Amino acid sequence: MLAGDAGLCISSPNMDFVPEVPVHRPDADFTFFADGMLHTFELYKCPQGYDHEEPHGVAAPANPQILADRSLAAHPLLDEQSVLPAWKDTAIPWVAMGPRDFATSLDLPDQAIGFLARPLVERLRSAARDVIAVVDAVCVRKYGAVEGQDPDVARQCQGRSTFIWHRIKCLWRAISRLQELLMSSFDVLLWFREAQRILLEARAWATYESVVTRRLTDPMGDHSARVLPLRGAITSNVTVVEELWRIGVPVWYLQPVHTLISNSTIIKVNEVVSASRFMSQNPTMQHEKHNAPAPAWGHSSTVNPLTENLTAQIRRYSLTSKPRLRTIPVWEEQTVKEEPAQYASGVPSNNGQASASGRGAMGKKKAKGRSGKRGAQDPQRQPPPTSPPPPLWLSSIADCWKEAVTSVGTLHPHESKALLYPCISSTRKVPLWACGYTTGFGSWRIALEGAYHAIAITPTGPQPLSSPKDIARLPPAPQPTKHLRTSDAPPSQNDRNRKRPRDRLDISVRFGVHAGIPPYTGDETPMWRAREVTRADADTDRRLAAEVVWELSVLLFQLELLDLDPELAPASGTARLTAADREFLLPALWSDEQTFYPAWMPAESQPCLYSPSWRTRKFVVEDVYLPFERRVLVFYMQSFHRVRGRMPTLPLVCPAP
Repeated sequence: MLAGDAGLCISSPNMDFVPEVPVHRPDADFTFFADGMLHTFELYKCPQGYDHEEPHGVAAPANPQILADRSLAAHPLLDEQSVLPAWKDTAIPWVAMGPRDFATSLDLPDQAIGFLARPLVERLRSAARDVIAVVDAVCVRKYGAVEGQDPDVARQCQGRSTFIWHRIKCLWRAISRLQELLMSSFDVLLWFREAQRILLEARAWATYESVVTRRLTDPMGDHSARVLPLRGAITSNVTVVEELWRIGVPVWYLQPVHTLISNSTIIKVNEVVSASRFMSQNPTMQHEKHNAPAPAWGHSSTVNPLTENLTAQIRRYSLTSKPRLRTIPVWEEQTVKEEPAQYASGVPSNNGQASASGRGAMGKKKAKGRSGKRGAQDPQRQPPPTSPPPPLWLSSIADCWKEAVTSVGTLHPHESKALLYPCISSTRKVPLWACGYTTGFGSWRIALEGAYHAIAITPTGPQPLSSPKDIARLPPAPQPTKHLRTSDAPPSQNDRNRKRPRDRLDISVRFGVHAGIPPYTGDETPMWRAREVTRADADTDRRLAAEVVWELSVLLFQLELLDLDPELAPASGTARLTAADREFLLPALWSDEQTFYPAWMPAESQPCLYSPSWRTRKFVVEDVYLPFERRVLVFYMQSFHRVRGRMPTLPLVCPAP
């Protein structure tokens, strides 16, 4: 078969069709397409060049559409002897994502924002556990006993095992992101394809290590008569062609036309089967009424096939190789900031729980006393304000954290910027990404009230930053609110109070107009742990409040730890690890599946850092003991305070059932 004008001929000793050869052109950038894939550069869905550094790609499952098309394969590829791993769900890596597979967020019904539908997520999770069981069995059988082996062989075995478990973590990261993070429908599609891509790679690795390597190490074995239904490889190396043909793996030989000799036997000449037959080449992604250009994967200048294999380069620029947390611009609230109050580290009460508010018992009231007058107290000598005790229904922190808080001593807050994490739950009324500009306690309170209505603003007072056009889109308020000043009476001299109506209107525009969140009416019944919650439940059910606060404390603790790590990494001498690499290590402290939302289970069974049982927590660090653990926790709190200007969020103990 002549391959276009390139002067190349591609042939195969064991296949009936000729695939499109993926050729990287220096003048063309890599890009995704409408189906979220890379066309011919889908490494585990299209035949690729043989990779000597990562040869397991040849063992990826063959495209089922090719196997089912008799016009392409006159002789069906079958695993007649059942030597390949039996996957429970063979179709999930090839499933296309349709409109019904995207679950739009109930909080943003007018936006193409949401999650991957739960049935597909569960199929991915089940497939991930399936491949993990096979990979684990392979690692135990082949790499479990390395004692007494040659050091080079042992190092190679360790490297192979480390490689696949890192890819498994990438798979869990992609799946957890599809379930836990609100994304546009286009991003959901890209991450869904990423999960499929890694799942195919893990299956390829397991098949290669359990079947292909065994055949390769048996020089007398001849399996050429039974070609396995695998992806195979394209190569110009005659030795590789002979070996893959001998062990029954699909192979195509690429050679210049001038190397054909007169006695070459050509049985049949076929046209190239273009990848466009199975994959989209449309550069525009579309979902319902929304469309956008497919994102570029990378510039051609970033790829150099001469210095590194293409597989590793594509993986380096993949979605899972990027940090999970990213810097999000936070709009600073345009109000006069209060002087920070002094507080003891975490302000522990009798049960060791830290106060949720940065204010002291003084609240907004100013301390009495006049400067320069007799008997006036020096502000520098005033004792730090004490926080009110937490409510009885609130869980406390574990004893190890209480002891660490006591060891830290008194710390003072300093200037710091608000943090915003792009991680939310579908059970929350307000998505965190829409709150990017609310940095003060009062602004958060206004945002969470859900009263996104048009209000009257005093002409003489501070004016909103929102445009009149956006303000006009707000629905009218059902009744005047008692919080606002709508008359022309002289405003208060307190600058914060004068700016509060302006801030309330800007917040309403941000949430009600830009985010499309309707005003809260009290009639909604959100779901919490598979049960509906009414407004009356939320007002009276203290168990519900304890569960919500516990989950938020654990979630914020994990996100803050993940966010602080890059700041400390250069100083710890581990800067050689990328941010993405370190993000694989930290989530493993609380979840093998790279998830962030805590699992509901008895407190004694809670994983790692927030379990009240030290026998559970000890698995975080090898041979951990309590004094060392206390030093670790103290170091974390002091480091977070030094970098972020406040105490970190401490994880609470899971409420008792």
